[in-house]
Amino acid sequence: MESIKFTVYNFNAMPKGRPRFAISKGGGHSYTPQKTRAAEQELLLLSRRYAPRTPFDAPLRVRLEFKISRPKKPAREFPRADIDNYVKLVFDAYNGVFWNDDTQIVKVLATKEYTREAPCIIVEISDFVGEL
Repeated sequence: MESIKFTVYNFNAMPKGRPRFAISKGGGHSYTPQKTRAAEQELLLLSRRYAPRTPFDAPLRVRLEFKISRPKKPAREFPRADIDNYVKLVFDAYNGVFWNDDTQIVKVLATKEYTREAPCIIVEISDFVGEL
């Protein structure tokens, strides 16, 4: 497998929203909020040109750098949302396109920071060759 590295420009990453629950006559079900689904679709649209011809099927290592637009008056020096929720949005958006399922990802390195430049996500996907 070849390693791929690319930058998704002009995408201001957002954390994946919590699942919502609805109750109907036949019982209940969960669903992904519309805002999260729209963000996943936009991210995939901006990233698809970097995708392999067929999804990777080996154990993978993924590195993600989230460069997020800085608010005019940030409450902190770093983005507030939990980093794992940013990662989940990417993993779910790329399921079936970059990899068969995100269960294949066995090593993750992720960072989040504010930027004064255009927001982006730097993505690197490579084989996991057992280094622990």
